Formats: sequence, C-alpha cells, structure tokens
Amino acid sequence: INTLTNIGSITFRVSQLIDVSLPNNMRADSSTFKSGSLNLVINSDFLQNGNITVSIPSITKNGMVLSQSSPFSYNNGNPFNVANPGNPAATFDLTGCKADFTNGGSSFNKLKINYTVTINSGAAAPTTANRLFLAPLMNDLKFQNLFGYFGQQQLAPDIDTVALSVFENVYGLGAFTIVNPEIKFILNNSFGLPVRANLTKFD
Repeated sequence: INTLTNIGSITFRVSQLIDVSLPNNMRADSSTFKSGSLNLVINSDFLQNGNITVSIPSITKNGMVLSQSSPFSYNNGNPFNVANPGNPAATFDLTGCKADFTNGGSSFNKLKINYTVTINSGAAAPTTANRLFLAPLMNDLKFQNLFGYFGQQQLAPDIDTVALSVFENVYGLGAFTIVNPEIKFILNNSFGLPVRANLTKFD
C-alpha cells in the first residue's frame, strides 16, 4: 500500500495451477488442440485501474508461449460470481496450440498460468480488504491429438445394417444352401491405441 501511494504503481507476480477436466478419469500429459478457447475473467474491487499480463508457458503456438495483456478497472463494487462471472477480459484461441499438462513432469491434467499484475494509484488508497479475482475458463475443447492414460472406455456405436450385393439381381422365390459360410469383419480405428470390438447381436 505504501509503495503504491509513494511511487504511483505497483507490480507483482502470481501463479495459478488449474485442472483440465477430462471425462472418465482420463489422465492427459500433452495434446494439440483442434479448436477451443481459454477465457480469462477479471474482477476487481480495487478503486484503482491496472493491467494484467497472462502467460501460459505450457501452451505454445508456432513455438511461441501463449501470452496476452489486458487492462482492468474498478467494477463499482459488483461481487464476483463464479457461476456467472461475466464477460472475459482476455480470450486465447487454442486452435493449433500444443499443450503440456504435466506441470514440469510432476503431474497430469494440469496447466500453470502466470500473472503479472500492475495496479496504478487512484483517487482513494487501497486497503488490505481489496481483492482481485482471476477466473480462467476453458471452453469447447476439441483435440487434434491427445496423449496420456485413458484406461478402458466403453463405446456403443449405433445399430447398422450391411447390404449383401449377391442378392441384388435375384427375382422370385427360391432357396439355396451355403456350405461352410463365413463372414469376416475388418475393423480399423484412428484412436492411436488398441481397440477390441464385441458383436452382441447379429440377425
């Protein structure tokens, strides 16, 4: 407070470790995003304006660390609402970005975000009760590739039918017998991991 009053501005740095939520206890260590965004909502009850620089060292695009600066201002005392936090002050387009979720090799499903905050002196002196709220929200994530441990996942494709072309030109009624019939199913997948399929119904 004294530094802000005497010098006119103060800069400090903080870090935040956020969870990247994935279904069914999947543990991701890296990925390339096909699309999606990370929105940062800033809410301040300081009577001063300022600027915040957001840097995400574990997300890169074209070899460059994802970083962005955004100004913030006093919000007239409106409380911060996690369920409805308001409009984002900064939006990161994650399309084509590469991400490392290991927090330096020590974990999984984690992203570290660094903040550099500058608060400028205003008409009123700040107090120890003033707060600056930062809410990073990841939205509409789609992955071009995703690496990690995914356990065993159950997939239930829709029921399908297969046309047998051998009967295309058959007219009228009749019967025939096939000796030692055999139907071969060839299954391919693009998941990048082994897949086993079971046929539960064949009519």
